[in-house]
Amino acid sequence: MGGPNKRGRQGADMGNNPHKRRKCWSNLGSGAHGILFTIDPFKEGQAMKEIRTLIDKYWSDGQKAAAEEEETGMGSISAMLAEGLKEEKEKKDELGMFVETGARGNLFYKFKEEKGTPANDVVKAIFEGMANDGMGQTRFVYRMQPIFRTCAAHPEAIEREMKHKLLKVNEDTPKTGLVKYAVLWNKKSNNDASLNRLVVTDALCKHLFRDRTMADLKKPNLVIIVSIFKTVACLGFVGEYQEHAEYNVHKLSERLKQQAAAKAAAVKAAATSAAAEDEEEEEEEEEEEEHEPPAPGPTDAGEPAKAAGGEPASDAPPASDA
Repeated sequence: MGGPNKRGRQGADMGNNPHKRRKCWSNLGSGAHGILFTIDPFKEGQAMKEIRTLIDKYWSDGQKAAAEEEETGMGSISAMLAEGLKEEKEKKDELGMFVETGARGNLFYKFKEEKGTPANDVVKAIFEGMANDGMGQTRFVYRMQPIFRTCAAHPEAIEREMKHKLLKVNEDTPKTGLVKYAVLWNKKSNNDASLNRLVVTDALCKHLFRDRTMADLKKPNLVIIVSIFKTVACLGFVGEYQEHAEYNVHKLSERLKQQAAAKAAAVKAAATSAAAEDEEEEEEEEEEEEHEPPAPGPTDAGEPAKAAGGEPASDAPPASDA
C-alpha cells in the first residue's frame, strides 16, 4: 500500500500557508498606494479570494460598466459581451496585486500606478456597497484601511509625505469651523524606540492650525493612519471615518444588525399602536350604542295619543247631556 499523497496535501495547504505563498511575492516598499487589510492570519488564501471578490463586485465591475455605458451608449450587446470576455482573463489583477507586509494577519493590495485609483474611493465604495446590500459580514477579512502613500519608517519621511495633506486641511476648513482628528497608530516588526506614537503625532500636528483643529479620539471627523511594518510606513488620510464604521467589517455588521433590530421594533410598535387604536375605536362605538336614546314611542310628542278604541284622543271636553 502506498503512503499518503504528500504532494497533493502540500498543494492543498499552499492557499493557507503564508510562508510558502509569500516566496513569490514582492516586498512592500516606498512609493506604493493601495489598501491595507487585516485578515484571519490562518486563512490567508481564502482572504485573498474574498478581497478580490469585494474589489471586483463593488469597484471594478461598477467602473467598467460606467465606462462601457459612456463609450458605447446603446451599442451592440454582442460587442460588449465580446469585450467583456476579452478582459475577463485580466480581471483579477487589473487593479493591483498583493505584496508582502512582513506581518501575519496583514495584507497590502498595491494598486497599479497607471490606474491612478484613489484608495479612499475604493474602500468607501466597498463599505457603502456592503451596507446597501445588507452584507456586513466577511469570513476572512476584518478591516481595510486606504493608504495614499508608503514611505520609509522615519519621523522625518512621514512628516514630509503628510505635510501637504495637513496643510490642505487648514485651507479647506473655514476659520469658524473645527475639524476633530485622531492619529491611528500601529507598529509591527520594528524595534526603533525613536519611532513612537508621541514623536510622530507631534511632528504631524504642528502643521495643523490649532484654532481650526482639535484632537478627539472618540468621534473624529478626520483620521490620520500611520501603520509601521518593518522599515516601511503606510500612511492614510480618511474622512467620514465614523460614518463608515471605522472601516471595520465587524463593526459594520453590528451596525446593520442594530439597524435591522430597530426597524423591526419600529414595525412592531406601529402594528401594536394600530391594533390599539382599532380596539379603542371599537370600544367607543360600543359605548355610543349603549348610551343611544330609545326610538320614539306612540306617546312621544308630535304623535297624538290614541283612545282605548284605537281612535285618536280628542282634546275637546266631552259633550254634556241636554
